[in-house]
Amino acid sequence: GRVGGRGAGSHMDCASMDGETNSLDEEDVDLLREREALLEDEQRAAESEDEERRFAAKVCSYTRTSNTFSEQHWYHCWTCGLTFQEGCCAVCARVCHAGHDVTYSRYSRFFCDCGAGKTASNTCQALAPRPA
Repeated sequence: GRVGGRGAGSHMDCASMDGETNSLDEEDVDLLREREALLEDEQRAAESEDEERRFAAKVCSYTRTSNTFSEQHWYHCWTCGLTFQEGCCAVCARVCHAGHDVTYSRYSRFFCDCGAGKTASNTCQALAPRPA
C-alpha cells in the first residue's frame, strides 16, 4: 500500500464503526456547557478586576482643576446637599457618594465641591488613588 495516500485504510468511514457514534451524549454536552460557563465567569471576573484597578487609579477632578471651572460632567448629591450650583465630579459620584441620592446635573464648566471640601458630612475619598 501507499504511505500517506488515500488508499484503503487511510480513513475510517463512520458507517463502518459498527453502530458506535462519534457524537456527545447529553451528559457530555452539559459538562461542556458548565465548563464554558465557568470560563466565561472567570473571564468576566478578571475583566471586572481590571476595570476596578483602572478606576481605583482615577482621582477627583479637583486634583486637576482646584477652584478653576473646567468643562466636565457633574452630578448632584441630594444626600450631602450638593444641589443647584454645587455638585461632585463623576469619580466622586461613584466613590464618595456611592449609595447616596445622586442625579446627573449636566456637562458644563464646574469644579468638584466634594474635592473642595464643601460637605461637612463627607470627606472626599478620591483625592488620591485608592487601593484596588
